[in-house]
Amino acid sequence: MLRHVTTILAALLIAVAPSARAQSSRPQFEVASVKAAKPSDTGFMDTTPGRFVATGIPLRILLKEAYDLMDAQIDGGPDWINGDLWNVEGKAAPGETDESKITKMVQSLIEERFQLRFHRETRELPVYELTIPKGGPKMKVSANPGTPHGRMGRGSIEGTNFTVEILVKVLAHELDRPLIDKTALTGKYDMKLQWSREFDRSGNAPAPDQPGLFTALQEQLGLKLESSKGPVEVLVIDFVSKPTEN
Repeated sequence: MLRHVTTILAALLIAVAPSARAQSSRPQFEVASVKAAKPSDTGFMDTTPGRFVATGIPLRILLKEAYDLMDAQIDGGPDWINGDLWNVEGKAAPGETDESKITKMVQSLIEERFQLRFHRETRELPVYELTIPKGGPKMKVSANPGTPHGRMGRGSIEGTNFTVEILVKVLAHELDRPLIDKTALTGKYDMKLQWSREFDRSGNAPAPDQPGLFTALQEQLGLKLESSKGPVEVLVIDFVSKPTEN
């Protein structure tokens, strides 16, 4: 399934409220519902202008999506947050299409309906560092710097006026550890990256003529992923409860 880079770009602008409680001043859906999913409900999640829908999704996945986290960045909570499935839907007021606001609405909905209370800690965890190997970067500097735009598909990223910050945000969805930018690159670039994933969502094996992500990054963009340890912000669940259906 293709994921628009614009959705990921919006996540860069989201300021997560430091308080563990949803604030009345934060955006709220005009209409929202949370229900226990049926065994037949297929896992599906989508954000469209003015609307968020999740069908057959555990709370842990909802947290990862709403707060832009990886598994290692969520700690605590009962076992049911991993196994119990939920149907969640939120509709914003007519005309409200700002993606960053929709994400904040999802956060507010989760915190209210699941009575979620949490705090954040910085911990030393396994990470990947994005560095510049010998030979330097191979990315093309944008000729006409402007608003970033592009598209991400299965095993491909293509963007214009991309910063390394955006690239790191996109790549984080392909890795099993948080990614830290160590390149110190601040410019805007036109870039195209294609790699083979070990398996796609249907379980198919990768195309044999495509390199893996680590190799593709170095060969095509002149960047390198290195294993390390570093400070990672973790969301620690203090309290959460199953919602009453509505």
